[in-house]
Amino acid sequence: MRILLVSPSPLNAGEWTIPYFDLRGHIPPLGILILKEIVKKPHDVEVISYDHAVNDVHHIVRESSKSDVTGFSLSNFFQYPATRKIIQTLKQEEVNTKIVLGGPFSTYQGKFLCKDGADIVVCGEGEIVFPQLLNALEINKPLTEIPGLVYRNRDNAVTDTGFAPLPQLDSIPLPCYDELPLGEAGYKYMSCETSRGCPNNCSFCTVYPRRTWRAYPPEKAVTAMNRAYKYIEYAKMPYVFLADSNFTVSAKRINQMAELTDDEIPVYCPAQLNHLNENVVADLEKIGVKAAFMGIEAVAENTLASINKKVVGSVEKKCQLLLDHSIIPRLSFIFGLPGEGRASVISSLKYIKHMVELFRENMDVVVFPYRKDLSTTFSEFENLKSLETTVHFLMPDHDQKFRKWVIALVYLVNTYHNTQPPEEQVVLFDKIIKSSPQTVIKLAETYGGRQRPWLCGFQKYFQSDTE
Repeated sequence: MRILLVSPSPLNAGEWTIPYFDLRGHIPPLGILILKEIVKKPHDVEVISYDHAVNDVHHIVRESSKSDVTGFSLSNFFQYPATRKIIQTLKQEEVNTKIVLGGPFSTYQGKFLCKDGADIVVCGEGEIVFPQLLNALEINKPLTEIPGLVYRNRDNAVTDTGFAPLPQLDSIPLPCYDELPLGEAGYKYMSCETSRGCPNNCSFCTVYPRRTWRAYPPEKAVTAMNRAYKYIEYAKMPYVFLADSNFTVSAKRINQMAELTDDEIPVYCPAQLNHLNENVVADLEKIGVKAAFMGIEAVAENTLASINKKVVGSVEKKCQLLLDHSIIPRLSFIFGLPGEGRASVISSLKYIKHMVELFRENMDVVVFPYRKDLSTTFSEFENLKSLETTVHFLMPDHDQKFRKWVIALVYLVNTYHNTQPPEEQVVLFDKIIKSSPQTVIKLAETYGGRQRPWLCGFQKYFQSDTE
């Protein structure tokens, strides 16, 4: 069979599907590259990636018309609105291809996606399920015995066979990046993975599956990193980005990887504060880690407890330990978590100010607004047509005034941190800590600094609000 695998763009006719969040071209897609290596024998497989540019719908339709199966990999919600239009075009033009959706977003939205146009959705990791699905389609075998699928029957009823079995990571092939548009895509990092899942159970996280962590053997992990590293110079990227959810779970494995690393591989990795000690961080340095991303999320103990999040040990000491080994710490915070009040948000903001004051230009911080899972029903998806309607899905436990204040804080903290020197950041953070919500919102409405693309939409929200 001929198989077309697509990494779609979050762009519709040149416009962001959700204007406040630009995920275009951050890292190359991994899922479809691995699947191609698995099913390219005996099938004829083509991969096309538009995640970095506007989808060429005519090209996708033309290639789909020559394919028995057309698969779309959806890493996040923001790829779906444009993908939906492509699917509608395929249906309108009566293209004879099975439309299969996979990826993290699809895993949690299988029934919705089938009702909305997809023929089949893979729920969970696809390395075992996808070859079984192709074989069943080729010999016209019923899908009921294949776990990990949601699909529409001939009478349009939706059948759910549960979640896909988890593959052994030492058995799956490494991705080949040769077919990606690395020269023109402008990806921020070259991506690879060395593990999947996370042993923790933070309630806000969409990592699948929770409380489960599996890893490549150390030799394979280093091979994967070295393979990705070969493309860095060509694509003009600073680091290999580890797409792991939690790289630092096993100190033993990290030590084994360090022993296998002859030359440093510049890496940006996700880490967990609780796992860091002198030996682990020394091994990270030997591997070549240059930056580590750690989710702090909140400072107030009751807020952390409400999301099943544990932060053990001094954040300041762990950050200093990383810096002592030439690794830049990047901390993430979430404002507006369920049940979180003004005092908890302010305590996190004070802590961000403290960390910037303490570590100055050696501290990297990013702040997110809390959001619930999007697109849980068709009617909800229909409402997500603009920034103004989308923000109502942020912080669902709070009223509009609280949401608007938190969004203003997210906008200002990220903007100040990315545009001002540390000493000025401290002054500005102190100003918004002491200001009323109305003043903070006014600052967000009138601030004219340069923002990252995904922040610009917040300013549009404030300017278009008539409240």
